[in-house]
Amino acid sequence: MKGKGSLSFILAGSLLLSGTGKAPETCGLAAASTPAAAAVENKDGGVFTVYRGKSAALSIRRRGRKVKTGKRFRYRVRNKKIAAVSGRGRVKGKKAGTTTVILQEKSDAGRINVKIRVVDYVKGLRVKPSDNMALGTGEKKKIRAAVRPRTAKNRKIKYISSDKGIAKVSASGTVRAVKSGSATITVRTRGTTKKGKRVSKKIRVYVGDGIPTQPDISGISEPDDSTLLAARFVVRDGAGISTLYFVNRRYRGQVHLKIDGMEMGGSGSVEHILHRLATEITGKGVSVSVNPGDKRENKYFDRKYKRWRDAITVSRKSLSDDWLITDRKNGRQYRLRAWERDEKYRTPYGLIVAKGDTTSQIVVY
Repeated sequence: MKGKGSLSFILAGSLLLSGTGKAPETCGLAAASTPAAAAVENKDGGVFTVYRGKSAALSIRRRGRKVKTGKRFRYRVRNKKIAAVSGRGRVKGKKAGTTTVILQEKSDAGRINVKIRVVDYVKGLRVKPSDNMALGTGEKKKIRAAVRPRTAKNRKIKYISSDKGIAKVSASGTVRAVKSGSATITVRTRGTTKKGKRVSKKIRVYVGDGIPTQPDISGISEPDDSTLLAARFVVRDGAGISTLYFVNRRYRGQVHLKIDGMEMGGSGSVEHILHRLATEITGKGVSVSVNPGDKRENKYFDRKYKRWRDAITVSRKSLSDDWLITDRKNGRQYRLRAWERDEKYRTPYGLIVAKGDTTSQIVVY
């Protein structure tokens, strides 16, 4: 396949069918000359926490009472790359890490060392598996989740099952299949983003007979010119799950789709698009950007190169490989393959098979 435009056409046609967790620490004291100076503890159990880019008034406790620092103290920070402190005792986080602020009361020669921890807000959540899992009754499987970045203040994660009678999930993310059916596991951060929101992702769990191995094609109607998508099924495919899209080759209308909420488009007959999808490649290891327009929702900001880039790339090394669609904005990947004619189930439609349960990611209309 050559050029960005032709690939955009093919992708559009292809998918269209479709506090901290540690024990409290105590403040270190150096050369405290009076009992009052020695009886100091920080409100966070010895560690004063501040977000990167934010500032907060430093406070200490003496004899169980909160003491404002303010102008009565002199301040010095050991590592100015991590934090800064004003003459009024306000600490500003500059870089994630730890350092020490040394306080010295102007009326006293004693010094107080306060540990400063600069942290980040939650920015994202990585989850594996990313979309679904299939289990036999009684089987267990662990969800692996990690909060980004590692310097986030609260990296704890909460797991919630929509139906504990079908699938239970432990506090550490281990899913146990109870009986046949399907349930949704919500993986949610306990920490928040800069906007005060928690990040969450959902995993669909299929247990036992909750997902069939074959689609029920008995209810598929005969082709007509007005129907684009004849049927869609989620089936157990070997050890995994696949979504089947039965596509009407006679349809000639305008085709639209969304991938993870990003608007895509296509043109031309479904039959022609299926033919190209089944027979073309992008070359050995080549990933080609697909730009369905300059809408901001179809872009993502590449922090490494500090510029906006197309959110979707697609590639296939050879005809024996599946298409690999990468959604860089949402951190997801989809694999799919298409046939001009459905020879597997003997229906009068074209067939597209996407790896995983893509029913909530790929919307066709």
